[in-house]
Amino acid sequence: MNPLTILIGDSDDVITEFLTHLVQCAAGTECELEVWSSMYADELRAIAEVQRIDLSLLFLNNILHDTLPATTDQRVKQAQTLISKIKHATGSPVITLGAMPVYAGNAEAAGAECYFRIPFKADALVEVLESCLSETVA
Repeated sequence: MNPLTILIGDSDDVITEFLTHLVQCAAGTECELEVWSSMYADELRAIAEVQRIDLSLLFLNNILHDTLPATTDQRVKQAQTLISKIKHATGSPVITLGAMPVYAGNAEAAGAECYFRIPFKADALVEVLESCLSETVA
């Protein structure tokens, strides 16, 4: 069986490890994970285009784009573009996280399965992960 391949967009190794742990909880301890991660939007898009990805988790506040957005609207547009490109390239679930309430509906409009505002309950994320992975892990 192929490992479950996840893509994590984040700039903090501790958060990446935490999200990986939650995916492992959702997938089961017997499931092997392969994790790709970056804090750079361009790298995340490039990975999504060449690797088989089963699930993406994007911490929207912690992803750096080519240009620094001058406004919140520009930041949201950058996030939407990234979400839609990763979703299109992988065809797999994209779960988004962040601290800005404005991301919520916009992330889902771009194709994300859901948006978790920080702080969030780990159990709630594990439930969503289990649902997203139910066919992949079965």
